[in-house]
Amino acid sequence: MNANIYTRLSSCLGARSVLLAAIFGLVAAGFTACDDDDYDSRPPRFSDLTAQMLADGSDELRSGEPILLTAVQAKRGHLLLGTTYTWSTSPQEGVTHRPMAGDIYDLAPQNPVDTITFESPGTYKVTMKAVYKTGGQQGLKEGGTEELADGNGRVTYAVVGAALFRYEVTLEKYFKIR
Repeated sequence: MNANIYTRLSSCLGARSVLLAAIFGLVAAGFTACDDDDYDSRPPRFSDLTAQMLADGSDELRSGEPILLTAVQAKRGHLLLGTTYTWSTSPQEGVTHRPMAGDIYDLAPQNPVDTITFESPGTYKVTMKAVYKTGGQQGLKEGGTEELADGNGRVTYAVVGAALFRYEVTLEKYFKIR
């Protein structure tokens, strides 16, 4: 009778071990699926900051008239939530901005824009800083700086924070206003 209980117990434990191993395998497979790029948050990659006269689309930039600035995305971001854009110039005196408001990036992934007017001619550095709250795993592991193709500006990517991280992208370019 004791041998019969032992046989039943060992066969029962064997079935449980197989069942536990199968459950563990499924759970492990679920965690490795999270390593897929589909779950990675990534900031957009910017290729340029363009400017044209709002009235006629000319690229000859004139003081006293509105100019449309566009941060051109070479590659869209992914799994991004709340976004804020801050535009500034150096020098700041005599410059007015009407920037596009931030939004949930994945719902409205258009190029960020600012309508700007310079009161005086001169050379100005325009800066657009974008902060992207993330909705996925950290796709960009570390930041860096890239020069724009025309050599007249740069874009810097930064990862801020650890577990609750965000991306900060700073795009800078110089413009001559007549």
